[in-house]
Amino acid sequence: LPIAQSRLASMYEHGRGVPRDPVEAYVWCSRAAAGGDEAAASRLDSLAASLTPEQLEAARRRVNGEGAPR
Repeated sequence: LPIAQSRLASMYEHGRGVPRDPVEAYVWCSRAAAGGDEAAASRLDSLAASLTPEQLEAARRRVNGEGAPR
């Protein structure tokens, strides 16, 4: 499952097959990292750096189950 989550993160990060969405990329990358994907864990900082503070807050709420998916 973490590999699939990491691939979804990449798709959203680069807009491959889905609209580019850095918040959604962060959410999926976080889930992959939580599942043990070390590459995803190392990508989280760079994804976070690409987000505005508001986007990062929204992404973290989604990761914690506090926000509804789009």
